[in-house]
Amino acid sequence: MSIPLSAGVKEAVNIAKNSFRQSCLKFAPLKNNNRLENSPRSLCMFLTIVLACCQVLPVSSQEVVLNEQGQRIIVYPDGSWLFFEGDSTGLDELSGTFSPEDAAFRENFQEIEKIRLEEDRAVLELIKTRLEQAACKLVLDSLQAPGMVTSAATIVHAKGQLENAVEKERQLENKLEKLKEKRLFYGTLLYLTGEARDKKIAAWEASAKSETEIKDKEKSPVVEKGEVSQGSADQEDLLLNPPPSTCHLAFEGADPVTGQQRKDIEPATIFSFTGRELEDHFKYNDLIACSGYLTSITGGYRFLTLEIAVASKNAPKIFGLFEAGSILDLVLMDATVVRLLNQKKSAGTWQPRLNAHVYRCSYPIGRKEEKLLRNMELDKIKLRWSKASEEFDVYNLDFFIQQFGCLDR
Repeated sequence: MSIPLSAGVKEAVNIAKNSFRQSCLKFAPLKNNNRLENSPRSLCMFLTIVLACCQVLPVSSQEVVLNEQGQRIIVYPDGSWLFFEGDSTGLDELSGTFSPEDAAFRENFQEIEKIRLEEDRAVLELIKTRLEQAACKLVLDSLQAPGMVTSAATIVHAKGQLENAVEKERQLENKLEKLKEKRLFYGTLLYLTGEARDKKIAAWEASAKSETEIKDKEKSPVVEKGEVSQGSADQEDLLLNPPPSTCHLAFEGADPVTGQQRKDIEPATIFSFTGRELEDHFKYNDLIACSGYLTSITGGYRFLTLEIAVASKNAPKIFGLFEAGSILDLVLMDATVVRLLNQKKSAGTWQPRLNAHVYRCSYPIGRKEEKLLRNMELDKIKLRWSKASEEFDVYNLDFFIQQFGCLDR
């Protein structure tokens, strides 16, 4: 069961997506001249540092001084500093540090920016998860409303979806905290290189791994034979407390037509849309809803199947049909456009159960397109009927990432 997202929820997702687009950097490999490509934030920071160095002192003017606590620190021309761990106040014996002009500095800074981009992605995913959690809560409340006749299985399924969303939120919050710690730690290594830097990273990673193992043991205590764990009472009724969801297959086996092995992932909603002027007429569904799933066939073939439901009997007159060879544009969060071609003509059929005219289209996915779709969130979809074309905002951003992940299992 699905419900349309409110205008406020959709606006919140769009704000988050716009924020992500602004920070979605493309990190190209360093060229021979060690220049950072397509990274506005990195370029601005680097120019600021270089200008500061040019205006103050030569690079060689770094010095070791005592701070207010009597600790030795290295002060650089750009005003930044680093604790001095040597045995002498002379820079001649100081190893593992360098100036902002060195290529290693730019490589270290680029690494920090990559961590920051991971944080931005995690924040966007956390916002999406919290919105999904709110939607699941609305569905569950409506199913349990007084006078509502609902099967127990439907309620259990709704509870499972809500619990999955809560657990995913917790995992994303933990991931964000770890990414923040990692970014701050790597920031302390900005002026280190070589063995000195490698040692600090190895020590930090060992410490982080140890902390994770301790937390895992606390969450999963060892239960001796014959004993009952403390948490088992909460898990006695698996029907009301289902485990986290896994990938679900709609079909797996020999294709009845070709005889080749085929795997279909369970369909998922990609977007839904109702114009503001029509929202009063579509309180419990949307004018247009699009769901899809991926299929794999022996030999490495991949296909995307879309089902576009238009809640109007006039859909053929307004939109027309999908011609064979019609183009589907998939716009990713970094503005990359992936184009797929519809295999067969689809005029659609009216389905009374859904109260909608439903089109079904199939799009082969090449290896180049698959690589792009696997590694970047989906932002928009542009559909082209014979009489109209329209671009829609996507709210299931990781549709392809999840579906390809299920095909890999």
